[in-house]
Amino acid sequence: MPIEFKNVSHTYYPGTPFEYQALRGIDLVIKDQSFTAIVGHTGSGKSTLVQHINALLKPDSGEVRVNDYVINHKSKIKNIKSLRKLAGMVFQFPEYQLFEETIFKDIAFGPKNFGLEGKELEERVLKAIKLVGLDETYLEKSPFDISGGQKRRVAIAGILAMEPEILILDEPTAGLDPQGAKEMMNLFAEIHRQGKTIIMISHEMDYVLEYCDEVVVLKKGLVAAQDKPINIFSKAELLKGLHITPPAIIDFANRLIANKLPIDIKKVFDIESLISEIVRVKGGNK
Repeated sequence: MPIEFKNVSHTYYPGTPFEYQALRGIDLVIKDQSFTAIVGHTGSGKSTLVQHINALLKPDSGEVRVNDYVINHKSKIKNIKSLRKLAGMVFQFPEYQLFEETIFKDIAFGPKNFGLEGKELEERVLKAIKLVGLDETYLEKSPFDISGGQKRRVAIAGILAMEPEILILDEPTAGLDPQGAKEMMNLFAEIHRQGKTIIMISHEMDYVLEYCDEVVVLKKGLVAAQDKPINIFSKAELLKGLHITPPAIIDFANRLIANKLPIDIKKVFDIESLISEIVRVKGGNK
């Protein structure tokens, strides 16, 4: 089922000198099994928005619907753990949340709290660590004796071991080198292909273009735009008004267009597609 925001507002520190309205009457539908990016300037409301999905925050007004759960300022969710199992949240730098003696214990922590034990628990942990590209030899290691990129994979495995239907990612490539970031995005793409809904906050527009099938742009707590990535990134004036830097490949394509090469910007989403467009146009100009 889709995730629905209906007239959702949220204010921090109401009635104090620090009062700040982060969300202002948000109406939004995030499609089931989509890979949706949430983008926008710092302070636009991105993190506040996604924390409403698993009731880390509740609306001051309006409501959020996630499957059979309804989240509003009055709602008392009886089994909030089940909601947070349904919608797993991977915070920025999740490796900082590792704390157990072994990687096995860290990954097993969540499922164990839901009553999983014995062989079923072991199988769940093994499945999760393989899903993030590590093998079972890591399970008896300390999470503090591996590399930063591996720590992040272990932390994500701990969320995946809960088998969430929705995976929420807050700047998942922050602090990673280009190779590590690419590997991480490929991992999320594979998880998405398995039928998961993925919601990703990101400032990396190149990854948004390459991996996502929907983009939601926030500005000052409002939805400023929602569309397919190429439809958002092909509108230069819209991006300028939203203070969003286009992906490098789109920026380059726009420079070619400015130099009288009539490629179709909506067919450009990576190097290969740009080359195909150039070949098409040049072939037609012979």
